[in-house]
Amino acid sequence: MKIKILLLALLFFSMGFAQQRNCGMEQLMEEKLSDPASLIKYQEMQNAFNVELNKNKANGKTAKALLTIPVAVHFPTGNNSDRACLVALAQNQIDILNDDYNSTNADQSNWGAASSFYPGVTPGVAELQFCIATLDHPANTDPNLVEGEPAVTIGYNFGNGGEADVKWQGYMNFIVKYADGYLGYSPLGGDFDAGEAVVMDTAAFGSGSGCTGFVPGAPYDLGRTVTHELGHFFNLDHTFGNDNGCSGNTDYVDDTPKVGNATYGTPAPGSVAGCNSPEKALTMSYMDYVNDTHMYMFSGGQIERARAFLDANASKLKQGVTECGTLSVDEYANQGLPSIFPNPNNGSFTIEFNPDPSTPIKVMVYDLAGRTVLEKTYDPTTSLFSKKINLNRAQAGVYLVSIENGRGTTVKKIIVE
Repeated sequence: MKIKILLLALLFFSMGFAQQRNCGMEQLMEEKLSDPASLIKYQEMQNAFNVELNKNKANGKTAKALLTIPVAVHFPTGNNSDRACLVALAQNQIDILNDDYNSTNADQSNWGAASSFYPGVTPGVAELQFCIATLDHPANTDPNLVEGEPAVTIGYNFGNGGEADVKWQGYMNFIVKYADGYLGYSPLGGDFDAGEAVVMDTAAFGSGSGCTGFVPGAPYDLGRTVTHELGHFFNLDHTFGNDNGCSGNTDYVDDTPKVGNATYGTPAPGSVAGCNSPEKALTMSYMDYVNDTHMYMFSGGQIERARAFLDANASKLKQGVTECGTLSVDEYANQGLPSIFPNPNNGSFTIEFNPDPSTPIKVMVYDLAGRTVLEKTYDPTTSLFSKKINLNRAQAGVYLVSIENGRGTTVKKIIVE
């Protein structure tokens, strides 16, 4: 990023880094779109995204194939002697992303008490699998990167210090380094073909005790800053738009209440007014600015927008570089992962798919408050698993169904009428 942005960022740093959340997405986009070629490419990608989004809305398309996203994590200032710790830290953050984007995070249970303030809003389930690549690593990057081991580079100068590296095109890249005084930044609608990356500060990546030089710092020590910045890469804006009041301000998502400014700290649910009374700010959305402890969901509309962006760009993802036990998006379409029908239903539905015959099938159903409604394990006896599930006396509402087998875990949303 340019010198003027660095000076602004250093001012934030001198005033007390991480005293309140800050994100450099808008500054990065201002610089990026000042280049005519980048502006044309951005407009082309946005046009393709809008076609996909409008098509999905017109078709009422809600069910999605599980999409595996190959990940590479880069620690330019790390030491190879810390490789084991840094690989574990990278996997810790990827585990957080898998939970946050699939609505399986433990603190999702907070939504039960908060939901009464937000009629018409339900948590979104992206049906994504983030997987650190282990196969076919790009040549001439980190000399200590071993084929078959996770794509975690250490000491490699990604993009010669920039935010894109064509050697890593087709991957979801994360760079963990000093982030110009911000907690992190990302392009709004990232380009897999260009090898673009989400940049995270060394104190805002992962959770736990961290590693030498890479220690998560409170109150941004639960990995949610990465969830936030990755939302930008998937074309999600802040819930508060440009943080400049209510007039003309929007995040282009239908089910997030309109708000004019960011919310910081640890607000109680429903405590911040929206622009249109009696709506309340959806402060627990990952795309606001609250502390990590108080952001725990994407809305259904946010996930609809993010998946439309990913579906429009899925062909750009590098294939054959992961070993996560899940099918690629093309294999999903050809062979099928778990399907649930009918949906909506009256509490009785069928799960059907071709399982891994060597491992049991675990089915869990839980409500949006995190309470377990059903938990059963089945042995696959045929090549086609087809089981009718009955949720006895289940109240009308939205439920999440988790189906675990040797091919991975799929989480789907059902509606009981």
